[in-house]
Amino acid sequence: MRIDTKILAPLLLATLGGVHQAISAATLVENVHIIPMTGEGKVLDGAVLVNDGRVLAVGPLASIKVSAGVDRVDGGGGYLIPGLTDMHNHIDSPESLKLQLAYGVTTVRNMWGTDEILEQRAAEQAGELLAPDIETVSPIIDADPPYFPGSVTITDPAAADDFVRDLKAQGYTALKTYELIQEDVYLALAKAANRYEMTIEGHIPQAVNAFDAVLLGHDTAEHSMRVDAAIVAPGIPYSSAFRPPELVRLVERIDAGEMTYEEAFRRDMLRALAGLMVENGTALVPTMGVYEILSYSQSNREAMAKHPLIDYVNPIYKGYWLQADPGEELTNEGVKAELSDAEIASLQYFASTEHGKWVGVMHEEGVLILAGVDAPNPGMFQGYSLHDELDHMVSRAGMSNYEALKTATVNPTIYWKIEGQRGVIAPGAEADFILLEKNPLDDIANTKSIQAVMADGQWLNRERLDTLLKEVRDAYAAQAKAMEEGGEPAAGFPVHLHGKH
Repeated sequence: MRIDTKILAPLLLATLGGVHQAISAATLVENVHIIPMTGEGKVLDGAVLVNDGRVLAVGPLASIKVSAGVDRVDGGGGYLIPGLTDMHNHIDSPESLKLQLAYGVTTVRNMWGTDEILEQRAAEQAGELLAPDIETVSPIIDADPPYFPGSVTITDPAAADDFVRDLKAQGYTALKTYELIQEDVYLALAKAANRYEMTIEGHIPQAVNAFDAVLLGHDTAEHSMRVDAAIVAPGIPYSSAFRPPELVRLVERIDAGEMTYEEAFRRDMLRALAGLMVENGTALVPTMGVYEILSYSQSNREAMAKHPLIDYVNPIYKGYWLQADPGEELTNEGVKAELSDAEIASLQYFASTEHGKWVGVMHEEGVLILAGVDAPNPGMFQGYSLHDELDHMVSRAGMSNYEALKTATVNPTIYWKIEGQRGVIAPGAEADFILLEKNPLDDIANTKSIQAVMADGQWLNRERLDTLLKEVRDAYAAQAKAMEEGGEPAAGFPVHLHGKH
């Protein structure tokens, strides 16, 4: 995805409350059940004391020394969990950061880096911007011409060292590789990334086998890209492109009873790939929700138009969700936007149930699973859809509720090697957490029962969160009206799974 953010940083400072400093007064959140994520399913009854954006103490109220002047918040017997991390997101507007906070997402990994995103990250870290913690990869790296305009391009393996060194000098620590990079260039990028201690956190390119990518040091496999091509049974025609014609034909054959999914996509190869990922430290960001773009259809568009959260979608991108463009090819393989009902049904099962089983197998084999949604792709709401992704971890991948919570709390910190600093409620950790009305260990859907959010030590009660949501809705309504009166918007980015627009 690409975002034109030349004026985004100052807008963010203005629309998220202006310049501020972290609250210095201590805050005590009491009368809560605490799910600290520091032990399997452990729940503590008591309170949490924070100061200057950090947790000072956790435990029974009687064990915590509370000084005069401490702001006391009654949790009403609710459940406190760490703030959530979206490991695949695109910051698309000032409002998108408000939505993250409103839904308890206190850390985002931005997946298309720009100078402006780096400025936003610095402002948030300095306490000058109320926003989630921002991690970011580099600009999208691709061949020339790239899959998306605006990507940075490289075609000469000999240029990889200088290319990577320059990106690191700009402030990036992760390379966002993409679809059309050639194999020799990818190999050179991997060597340079290792030399400059940078990670590779993008798509496995179409020219590279998933096994080879893992061996070369690919650090996060996004959207399970290239996994299907790596585990398809020998002799079955298949392409490495996104939603290739061969996939459509294959799932139809499976539906017709000619073979099973286990015969078409070999579980032994999947387990072998998972074992290699564990051995090499490659994490999986399956984005199960957005994977269903494989089967996105006119009925999806009609349903989205009636969705109660549709007014919280940036108007610039809403058209990608709601308007079909039959003349556009979804991939360079020639697959058209519209499919038959039978093809849609087959792809829907593959994209949800079958893909979910793959994620479950990888989880069983010990692969580090990271939750991400790839908003604002069609159907992926900023902030809100991360809760649906947690549900997919349970209902599709077979995780326990606790294991699902880990994919958006503890697991990202394991990946970043900052365990104990985020993703837990423990002394010394960042004071990012969510107050829920109901216990998510009973039902993962209870993560949506948000009563309040603490971000960097700042308490945002339900009234404040509702104000943020109203601000987003009003801003998008005004923007939509301006677009209707003034024509095409000046900024935007293509939707990188659904197709080129």
